[in-house]
Amino acid sequence: MDQLTILIIVLSIIGGGYYFYDRSRKRNGLEKQGLHFLMYNNIGAKIKGLAKSIAWIDIISSIIIGIVLIVKGVDDEWYVLIGVGIGVMILGALAAWVSSWFMYGFGELIEKTAETAKNTAISKD
Repeated sequence: MDQLTILIIVLSIIGGGYYFYDRSRKRNGLEKQGLHFLMYNNIGAKIKGLAKSIAWIDIISSIIIGIVLIVKGVDDEWYVLIGVGIGVMILGALAAWVSSWFMYGFGELIEKTAETAKNTAISKD
């Protein structure tokens, strides 16, 4: 497939999803807010979900890389790789978990800020 075909397919999927979303919003009596509403609505929860996803991908990949290093060390009788593989599995998973806290915390901060702004706007009325 060439790049133009892939672009047309992706745009068709996005456009079709927006079409059905827009129809359901009109059916539910909600005003049309555009495609940006889909992307930026509830962004704090999306950032938190992304942090969890990236953490799990990193944890799983560090475990796989560690297993590959251990197997390679056993096959080549180079036993230093076994220790390196165990270290990559443990320290890589730990580093992925700890580094996800910052992105998750940022998403939590955005979520709480939006909630506070919403409550402040209600109390002013």
